[in-house]
Amino acid sequence: MIKILLALLLAIMSADVVKPHGSLRVNPRMGHAPVDVLAIMLIVNPGQLLYCSDLTWDWGNGTRSFHSADCDPTEAIPVRWVESRRHVYGVPGEYIITVSLSKSGRVITQLRTNILLM
Repeated sequence: MIKILLALLLAIMSADVVKPHGSLRVNPRMGHAPVDVLAIMLIVNPGQLLYCSDLTWDWGNGTRSFHSADCDPTEAIPVRWVESRRHVYGVPGEYIITVSLSKSGRVITQLRTNILLM
C-alpha cells in the first residue's frame, strides 16, 4: 500500500503542469521615432493560474508598467485575459517588449515581441 501511495505521489509531483499561454501583438512593429505603440496581450488560462496574478510590461527601454491583481474572492476565474497598453518611444532602435505574468512573486509565463524604430 505504501509503495502504491509513493508511486502515485511521485507521478503527481512529476506531472507536467499546463501553464498559461498566449500572444503579444504590437502596432506598429516598425516606424519612425517618436511613435506611440499599442501592445495587446492575450493569455489563455488552462487552470486557475490567472486568478490573483500580476502583469509586468517591460518596454525594452528601461521603463515598466504594472498591473496588480486585487484578488477578490468572489471574482470568477478568467479563462482568457486580454490587456492592452500604450507606450511612446522617442529614440530610434530595436526594442524587445516583454509581458511577464507572475503569481506570488514567481513568474508563470512570459510573452515577447520586438519593434524596430528608425
